[in-house]
Amino acid sequence: EKDLDEVLQSQTVYSNVSKGVLAKSKDLIKAFGTDDAEKICLEILNKGELQIAGKERDSQLSNQFRDIAKIIMDKTINPETERPYTINMIESLMHEVHFAVDPHKNSKQQALDLIRELQKHFPIKRSPMKLRLVIPESQDDNLLKKFEAWNASIESKEVSGNQISVVFQMEPAYFRDCDALVRECKGRLELMSVSIHKEEYLRIGEYDGGEASTKVIHISETDTSESKSQVTELAVNMQNITVQEAASGSAGTTQEEKRQQRCTTCNAFVGEAKQYRDHFKTN
Repeated sequence: EKDLDEVLQSQTVYSNVSKGVLAKSKDLIKAFGTDDAEKICLEILNKGELQIAGKERDSQLSNQFRDIAKIIMDKTINPETERPYTINMIESLMHEVHFAVDPHKNSKQQALDLIRELQKHFPIKRSPMKLRLVIPESQDDNLLKKFEAWNASIESKEVSGNQISVVFQMEPAYFRDCDALVRECKGRLELMSVSIHKEEYLRIGEYDGGEASTKVIHISETDTSESKSQVTELAVNMQNITVQEAASGSAGTTQEEKRQQRCTTCNAFVGEAKQYRDHFKTN
């Protein structure tokens, strides 16, 4: 925005804004070399520092601290469990290393720097990224050697004509090396996921008001099959209970309707014999 009137409420320069004391012309010339209010305002906007109230600054730092923790949570895992830390655990680790937010640096860069610092003290590592590359089949042996050096994990490998397509997981630190190899081989590299957390989804039927819906349960790949079967069994039991309740409810309604008598005039159930007679008396 170039129009000062769209940026500032007033172009007046104060020596003490809280008391409403205007700056004297000689003081302006001494400080800025001119008493032109517009030029002074431009210099203040370009070179001045924004003063923020204490509570507002604390709130901004707190929000940025939380943002950094969220970035770290999304980009890292516990190497022992292959699962991500919770955001509360990440914040606790940040306090352990006495991390202080730098308001002049962006959150992502601070998070990446902090991950390297946390790795010196705690079991934490960057979560692998998922990639797909296509290179000439003649480069297969060279590729396998590189994968061993990068500690990459191959998910699938397909051969089509004279080219091979490989889907694999790899630590982000080796991405540039991988990209350089693919360029050298005149192949293609596709980023499928920036960060992989080892979770899978179990979908179970869940009845609500007689209509089936879908519920997603996260299960770690490190969980045993026994744990998975327990979750499945629980889901089936919940479904059976819901169906039984719905069936018994509809049966009860039918029996109740049988005990009541229907008015042939208004076509409504009006209760047993006594209520039925009273209903006609009111008509």
